[in-house]
Amino acid sequence: NSGENDILPAQFVLKQNYPNPFNPVTKIGYSIDRTSNVSLRLYDVTGGLVETLLSNRVQAGSHDYILDASHLSSGVYFYTMTLNDVSETKKLILMK
Repeated sequence: NSGENDILPAQFVLKQNYPNPFNPVTKIGYSIDRTSNVSLRLYDVTGGLVETLLSNRVQAGSHDYILDASHLSSGVYFYTMTLNDVSETKKLILMK
């Protein structure tokens, strides 16, 4: 029996932002396997929602989201992508 993970296709890939640490602009790359409703949210280190970066229907393929964090203070943040009730979270560091 192969792992249960083999049953579910990879619906999306969320890449680590680059550069990281960054000031004040970074790129968040992601790819999705089919046109879907995608949300990308930014949270602070306490888990509080800072802002919704993206919340709309996105075509299948590879995409980049450019985050301009010049209005935010230095620190550790987390970005979470959700697609079809599946979420993935990565950490980013803003150093001013």
